[in-house]
Amino acid sequence: DPDEKHNLFESQRGLAGQLQQQLEDFRTKYVRTGGAPNPVVSDPETLEKLRSLGYLGYAAARTAGSKQPGQADPKDKIEVFNLILQAMDLAEAGQWRRSNETLAHVLRTDPDLYTVHYLQGQNHFRLGQFPQALDSFQRTLGLHPAFESAVFKLAHTYALLRQPDAALVGYRRVLELNPNHFMAHHNLGIALFNKGDVSGALQEVQASLKLQPDFPEGHVSVGMFLIHARRYEEAVVALEKAARLDSANSAAQNYLGIAYRNLGKTKEATEAYLRAIALKKDYAEAYLNLSFAYRQLGETRKAEEAFKESCRLDPALCRQYPAPR
Repeated sequence: DPDEKHNLFESQRGLAGQLQQQLEDFRTKYVRTGGAPNPVVSDPETLEKLRSLGYLGYAAARTAGSKQPGQADPKDKIEVFNLILQAMDLAEAGQWRRSNETLAHVLRTDPDLYTVHYLQGQNHFRLGQFPQALDSFQRTLGLHPAFESAVFKLAHTYALLRQPDAALVGYRRVLELNPNHFMAHHNLGIALFNKGDVSGALQEVQASLKLQPDFPEGHVSVGMFLIHARRYEEAVVALEKAARLDSANSAAQNYLGIAYRNLGKTKEATEAYLRAIALKKDYAEAYLNLSFAYRQLGETRKAEEAFKESCRLDPALCRQYPAPR
């Protein structure tokens, strides 16, 4: 808390996990001794994939007179340093376009500053400009191929662009650089699940939970995968833990409802869907699931109302299912 009188770790473990990952990102970014680790990729096919997707060997354009890293006199770079700090402050304030304008000014004179390309990529990512983010992260890795955070962000960008194969390559590359990157394990699990590999997905997410046992999203993912595998009782255990770790996690409640309903516990399922909706008012999928549960309980009017709300929130979703009668 602001006065540092009460330790909030136990009550906000989800946030604590996210902050711990940010700390690890900072360590990766700034705390390096000697050369950056860059594990040798022995498989020629994997090496070619890494190169073709921009994880390796993509060189950012250099001006004819640009200096190699380490050649600049620090006192000559005070203005550049101040511009970067200004851009970071702008980004922190949510002014991502202005931040990128400032960073572009830096790159006109110093195109080889990999951190500046990375910061630009972060801003593009926050603006939802994923193709531009892709380019910036690739340029970052052209200058610093072992920059773990950039590899992770590039993989995540590919995932959001619905290119799961490219994302898989990237998450595996992150784990080559840092086998203890719990979010890379988790996101690799999601990518494998989206390709239909439920067993592989479970293995990766469980690996992430060994590294970060109190990561609520990891337990939600395990629950989701177990529901897909029809292992409903195990799914309930995982999802109840997620809900205990993060009482504001609407997805945990929604999937908990699905698991309960498949175990024949329709009343408990209804209560879970209602909790999900209370946490997230525009949760179309939870309204749809609630309509199914009400129909099963014989509460037709409530089922119709929940279905109509799901259709209002997401017409494409409700068109996949018949209206309750």
